[in-house]
Amino acid sequence: MIRTESKRKRKLASGAASNLEWILAVNANRQPDLDTASCADLIAACGAARDLNRGKRIRDSIIQRSPALRECAYLSTRLIEMFGQCESVEDARRAFDSMAGRDKYSWNALLQAYARNGHLESAKNLFDRMPHRDIYTWTAMMNASAQSGQFQLSTFLFNQMPSRDIVPWTVFITALAKTGDIPKAGELHQKMPQWSIFSSTALISAYTEKGYVSQAREIFDTMPYKTVVTWNAMVTAYAANRHIVDAKWVFDSATERNVVTWTVLVAGLAEFGHADEAAGMLEKMPRRDTVTWNAVMAAFARQGHLDQAQKLFEKMPEKNTVSYNEVLAALIEQNRMDEAKRFLERIPDPDVISWTTLLAGFARLGHLGEAQALFDRMPLQNVVSWTTMVAAYARNDRASDAVEIFQSMDLEGIKHDEVTFLDILTACAHLGLVDHTRFFFLSMCQNRGIDPLLHHYLCVVDALSRAGRLGEAEELLWSMPFEPETEAWTTLLGACRIHGDADRGARIGLLILELNRDREAHRGAPYMLLFGIHAEGT
Repeated sequence: MIRTESKRKRKLASGAASNLEWILAVNANRQPDLDTASCADLIAACGAARDLNRGKRIRDSIIQRSPALRECAYLSTRLIEMFGQCESVEDARRAFDSMAGRDKYSWNALLQAYARNGHLESAKNLFDRMPHRDIYTWTAMMNASAQSGQFQLSTFLFNQMPSRDIVPWTVFITALAKTGDIPKAGELHQKMPQWSIFSSTALISAYTEKGYVSQAREIFDTMPYKTVVTWNAMVTAYAANRHIVDAKWVFDSATERNVVTWTVLVAGLAEFGHADEAAGMLEKMPRRDTVTWNAVMAAFARQGHLDQAQKLFEKMPEKNTVSYNEVLAALIEQNRMDEAKRFLERIPDPDVISWTTLLAGFARLGHLGEAQALFDRMPLQNVVSWTTMVAAYARNDRASDAVEIFQSMDLEGIKHDEVTFLDILTACAHLGLVDHTRFFFLSMCQNRGIDPLLHHYLCVVDALSRAGRLGEAEELLWSMPFEPETEAWTTLLGACRIHGDADRGARIGLLILELNRDREAHRGAPYMLLFGIHAEGT
């Protein structure tokens, strides 16, 4: 629901940016100079819409019509912010470097651009060079560290801050809660120099994400007063964790409700088996917007109540692309592909998600011909669409086709992400193509700057194991920057049996049994493999 609302805001912002750009073009010959505020509005609208291309066009148009604006520090700072929102860190840096004079706001804007896009090292280097740091600077750097999982650095920054107001306290406590360090988060919350409804509500939401409902309720009960956002957070805490009775109690007790309060409860009822009650509450809602209809319809669909979802769809007074995509996804989930194909034709303005959803359905069922035909006629493709095709071929042991699609992404200027690399590594590993697997792994690390995750390493281990290069596979498991899981060692143990390496297999088998000493799950497979190795060796 939150993601849908975010998309709605971006769509509105995109419309605003488009209108402003049109006004700029119409008045090109009538108004030789634009004031700073108008230019800032244009840039901000592009940032809110995540519309990088339009933002660049507007920047070029502004500079062409009024070269003096190039020297405006305020507008340059707005440009840095816009590029950061559009995930174009390089453009943000160029805008910063081109400034004749920089103030603390421009430094902070670039730091935030680095931070929000996961460029922690660049953010740290900039932070160390900054001539002036204010509370915003420290908070942005601390939050970036926490988001990147470097909580030791985040804690250090929090402790070193020369002064703190309620914002850094809230950011740090929320980050702790989201990592699961509930005791520390609760302890710091009690130590806050002043109570804040914002920090308490943020902590409730953070506890909810981790499933700590009772701790969220403790915070809720100690709050001296509550806003509608607080009530919504507590209803969400219960509904998201299947405590529907408690969610209804909080809903009934709420002194304030808005469309979000109703939507969360109705969607929760639909999601967790109370379809009739959800339908009844939906009828009672004093106001329903498209977000509400979509959320409830999606909840019905996820529970397999496709008929109810479709009835809601037909009753909707206003539909958007998200509405159509929810029904499309529900049809595909139930493998009703012919209906899904016909339904795609009903969508007035299908977006890349519409096309990719159907594409993923064909790929999941192994209908590669139809998937490829659909992919070829898509009016717009993104990295998800391309990755879906790579995965489709990879999962059906067609590594050469997966590699061809992967390489075509480069020609089309589509950046690979960690998911694309995982799919191509999986394809190569399954066929024992060790050289290909290592090539793509090194390309990911060295050429694309993507830090490999555990499963990327395990693909290389799998490829080495299948090829009988068991020593290299074991060495990689010991040297990779992750704790090897039991399943990884079990894969290598199976390879030891296939390739007749009884000594290594016995050693690894004992290691697995030691790892599983206190766990019942997955103990059978290692025992059977170890028994097989010994039986074959005697």
